[in-house]
Amino acid sequence: MGIYLCVDATLCTNFVGLFDLDVTDADVRCLFTGEAEDKWKESAPYLVDITPDAKNCDGTNFCQ
Repeated sequence: MGIYLCVDATLCTNFVGLFDLDVTDADVRCLFTGEAEDKWKESAPYLVDITPDAKNCDGTNFCQ
């Protein structure tokens, strides 16, 4: 079973310094695909895998 965080990219700018979807080591997936992903990148919803045993989520800045 995994633990996922749903992130609204439009609100990410409110948390600068806490985490950044572009540079995190966690597995980040946009919920839009294709042209929509490219066009709406800044406001699309994203899923972030924060499962404790997920890749690089054993104490990284994002998971803290």
